[in-house]
Amino acid sequence: MPERNGHRSATEQIAPAEGAPRPHHSAQPPAVEHADGAERPVAARSVVLIDPDPLARSATRSAIADCRHLIVVGEANSAEDAVQLCRELSPDVAVLELETAPQHGTDLVRELGALRRPPLVLAFTQLSEDETLIAALRAGAAGFLSKDAGTDALVRAVDAALRGEVAISRTAAMRVVSLLRRARQRGTGMRPVRSELTAREWEVFDLMAEGESTRAMAERLVLTEATVYSHVKSILHKLGVHSRAEAVAAVAALPDRRDRRRAR
Repeated sequence: MPERNGHRSATEQIAPAEGAPRPHHSAQPPAVEHADGAERPVAARSVVLIDPDPLARSATRSAIADCRHLIVVGEANSAEDAVQLCRELSPDVAVLELETAPQHGTDLVRELGALRRPPLVLAFTQLSEDETLIAALRAGAAGFLSKDAGTDALVRAVDAALRGEVAISRTAAMRVVSLLRRARQRGTGMRPVRSELTAREWEVFDLMAEGESTRAMAERLVLTEATVYSHVKSILHKLGVHSRAEAVAAVAALPDRRDRRRAR
């Protein structure tokens, strides 16, 4: 099948021509030895690559091919192909270069999220603007990683997303913290219209986003450190994250955070 604009089409990636060698990622799923000595196949988690740059796709494909628990099932070089491919294959993860689509890919993130069986969308991009980071998370991306971090970091991010964690680098998390601090100083607030957090937990979160220590939060809220710690633990649990930085990133990905009045 001919390439379009120098890129391989999604169909070519899924169904190579008869007699053509199969790519490494289409091999049989790995096997694991059980206590009885028998080897049984382990279902690999499926990944689709969405990037207009064939060299970037090749590098990402090679990195994922080295992981026995992940398998690249298709590639797309345009937003239209990406939606069609994910609709047909229902992959577990879509690794997306945000430059693939207009509006820094945010509309594509939303469109993929609206599919009947939506993939986890992980932004792996050359774009680095703070607004792009926030927009991608708000649109529903499961994580955001700069291509400067490298493909090894991408594989770790994919694994984190599959575990239900916020797949975001420490650097990106601190940028989110900085943005939310500035938003709070402007009085725009950070709370969603509907939230699982209580009003007190939002007070704790506000200070947590400012980088305050447990002791400092206790002093400012006139609470014991044990009580603050309990609130922080509850916040992390409700947001489904494991650290304070991840909590801030998770809140950045929530819808409208301007209305503080309806927090519980």
